[in-house]
Amino acid sequence: MDMNTASSPSRPPPLPFGHTWPAELVRPVVTRHQLAYATAGLAVLAFLSLNGMMFLHMALLYDGCANAPYQRIPEIPLGLRVVVAASYSAGYVVGLFWVYFSYCNLYGLRAAQVRFSPAGAVGWHICPIANLWMIPRVFNDLWLGSDPLGRNRPSALIRWGMVLAFLASLVGYIRSKLVGDTPDDTTTILDVGMGLTIIHTFLSAAVVACLCYLLARITGFQAKKLRQQAA
Repeated sequence: MDMNTASSPSRPPPLPFGHTWPAELVRPVVTRHQLAYATAGLAVLAFLSLNGMMFLHMALLYDGCANAPYQRIPEIPLGLRVVVAASYSAGYVVGLFWVYFSYCNLYGLRAAQVRFSPAGAVGWHICPIANLWMIPRVFNDLWLGSDPLGRNRPSALIRWGMVLAFLASLVGYIRSKLVGDTPDDTTTILDVGMGLTIIHTFLSAAVVACLCYLLARITGFQAKKLRQQAA
């Protein structure tokens, strides 16, 4: 059947802004669950590989400072760098697909508050600086529009997740500027760098936990609300 034809009672209404329903949304619950699991798994992989690389870097610096002054430390293994880059890139792309499909469903769920088009919701994620306050708005729309109980109360985890993500990025940036790539750094600087690495690990773990919870919760909300409308 042509996806541009008039919608049947079992299919959500046509999208505004000239958008049409992708073929994958014929069974949106299955599609979104798969995307949510994939995004969460890739986020965990990115967290483990990145923080593992940071701790390995610190270990090499400590070893170089003690045993080989004024010589560059060995390079981080290429395979680990590839895992970090691939998991971050794949997780980001898969997550954007989840945002698109989940935001599309807000129209089918007849959500009261929908401030963006599905493409616009994705676009704000890749817009520098503006994404700091627009991403929470997108997730608030997803949370409020998907809640099967209709509660007009956004999740505090959305706001705290963005704050934690900003702090993790800031700590990581300070650490990278403080700790160099040569082993002639003083032990005191390396101790501070290790402390920042540990702080970054806890902050990024909290960010991943918030993300996984929001993915599961919003996906579950939409599945329950879709079943309620079909009943």
